[in-house]
Amino acid sequence: MNKYPKWLMVVGLNFFLFYGLVILSNAQTINARFTTLAYNWQQRESETETANHFRAFQLAQISIAHLGLANLSFHTNLQFSHDFASRAVNDPRLWIYNCYFDLRNIGKVADVRVGRQRIYAGVGYGTVDGVQLKYRVKDYFRIKFYLGTLAPLRKSYQIEDIKTDNISWGFHLTTAKFKNWYFGLSFANQSRMPIKYTSPGRITGTFRLDHPLQALERQLVGLDVSRKIGTRVSFNGRLDYNLLAKNIKRAELGGRYFVNSDFEVGLDYIYRMPFINYNSIFFVFEMNPNQELAVHTNYRWNQMRFFLNFSYVFFEGDDNQRVGFGASWKRFYVGYMHRSGYGGDSDGINAHFNYFLRKKLLITLGSNLAFYKFSPRDGSRDQVLANVVGLNYKPIRTLSLQAELQYLNNVRFSNDIRFLFRGSYAFFHNFRH
Repeated sequence: MNKYPKWLMVVGLNFFLFYGLVILSNAQTINARFTTLAYNWQQRESETETANHFRAFQLAQISIAHLGLANLSFHTNLQFSHDFASRAVNDPRLWIYNCYFDLRNIGKVADVRVGRQRIYAGVGYGTVDGVQLKYRVKDYFRIKFYLGTLAPLRKSYQIEDIKTDNISWGFHLTTAKFKNWYFGLSFANQSRMPIKYTSPGRITGTFRLDHPLQALERQLVGLDVSRKIGTRVSFNGRLDYNLLAKNIKRAELGGRYFVNSDFEVGLDYIYRMPFINYNSIFFVFEMNPNQELAVHTNYRWNQMRFFLNFSYVFFEGDDNQRVGFGASWKRFYVGYMHRSGYGGDSDGINAHFNYFLRKKLLITLGSNLAFYKFSPRDGSRDQVLANVVGLNYKPIRTLSLQAELQYLNNVRFSNDIRFLFRGSYAFFHNFRH
């Protein structure tokens, strides 16, 4: 057995990689932020048992620019966590959100990223281990192309096997050359091998051992469009089509009208079809779409802001209504939300207030009170109350310390008190001077 756990070797490898890049580069700048967070709470495991938790997090965001080339940089975002009070599955945990090299403005027309990165490309989105290419055809068109494997759902320090049934790729072609019109065309093909069964299932028995699941797939094509008409009117539209299921996954049409610089009105229509990956065991269930019609208003008067939102959602054989309004003034906010129909009924009010006790010391007060029930058959409503008191101290520009006391009271937790601590330090150094 290896004496050292894998996560420790990975942390050490990233450490030496980080300093190796610093040493090998003659002209670089480093921008980093390190955050330590600790959260203490109690969790109800069953009707008679509770468990105490004290989970600590260490986060690191690091960017190194000018790696030998003025347009070459390295970026990574890591998180390590461990529960020191209770034994948790997969502890300690290391999560690598991104880790990539970025080469920009190649020939003044292209950018290339290599490594683990987040993809935003129309209908294509997610975290992949691979390559992303952006190419500009003057100011006429921009195309984004990516190819790689989806990041693991567990053990993020590993990379999925590169196979034909485990590859994801896609593109996003955009243009804004047609007189205030914006058009985007995108395609995404994502595939991931599911976690294999290692023992008989309680219901399926040995069926999944003898007949393993095929790769979970999705093939989507999307069109998005938007336009501004003068300074007061804008609208946007979107259509996502599921090629494997042969149906519309999502459609949107919305508009905004600015009555003046202080008053805005918006109207949105959204069509949604519940999305399940092809070859998933849940794909056999019947799925019905839902539609939503929403109205949004925002008004500003001096230092005060007001908002009013209303939406109506149409389900198969049922519906749901949501109404919300609120106001903010300087560092104070208060809002109200009502929901009724499918999914339950609820009424809630929340308030939030910030105030500087001293120049570098900020106090935060927050409260949320709601009454709810999940079904008309439930009878009387349950109540939930959540209060927060926090202090944020910033002794210097690069250091921030935050402590927060949380109080929760509902049908499952009576007088539950939780504590959160967060410390963040920012670092910047220019080795060229």
